[in-house]
Amino acid sequence: MAALDSAVNAYAGDIAAIGLSTTNVVGGEVTGGGYTRLAPTYDTSAGGEAAADLTSPLEFDGPAGTVVTHAIVQYADASTVVRALTASRTFNSDGRLNLTAATVTAALGS
Repeated sequence: MAALDSAVNAYAGDIAAIGLSTTNVVGGEVTGGGYTRLAPTYDTSAGGEAAADLTSPLEFDGPAGTVVTHAIVQYADASTVVRALTASRTFNSDGRLNLTAATVTAALGS
C-alpha cells in the first residue's frame, strides 16, 4: 500500500542517529571506547512493502565486552526513544559492534 510506504519513508527519513544502551533508558547509553551515536541511511519502502532497513551496517566502536540490550533512536528534532533489540549484542574484544538491521515498518490497525 502506497500510503504505508510513504509513512515508512517519512519516519525513516526523520531518524538522525542511532545509539546503543545497556538498559531500557537513555541514561544507560554506552560510554567509552570511542563510542558515539551513528547516522543511519535507509533503503526506500515501495510496492506495498511497508518496511525499510539500513542500507549498510552501523559499525560502532565501544568498550570491549559491553553487553547492549537496547537501541536509542534520535530524531531530527533531537527527541529520542529507546527500543529493545531482538537479542542482546556484545562489543567484541576489539571494541566493535555492528548493527546490521534497524527495520522501520508500518501496518494498518484493526
